[in-house]
Amino acid sequence: MRIVNLTREFSARIGSPHETVVFYMPQAAIDDFTEDSGLRPVRSLVCEAGVPDATMQGLALALLPAFEQPAEVPQLLLDHVI
Repeated sequence: MRIVNLTREFSARIGSPHETVVFYMPQAAIDDFTEDSGLRPVRSLVCEAGVPDATMQGLALALLPAFEQPAEVPQLLLDHVI
């Protein structure tokens, strides 16, 4: 997993075939969440290389059945995840 700040240029060297799940979190969504929760604004997310994030990994694993059988996924779930 990588956290990429889309306001900066980034690149990746991909040396072999792989599968990936991309979670895109718009800054506006992060701002709305922190405001609704009474938290300080988050201006930048940081992901230390080599340190797993159990929450994001769990979310990706929970979504695997939806990728494996997309015809079986309720529209309500798709709408919420998207």
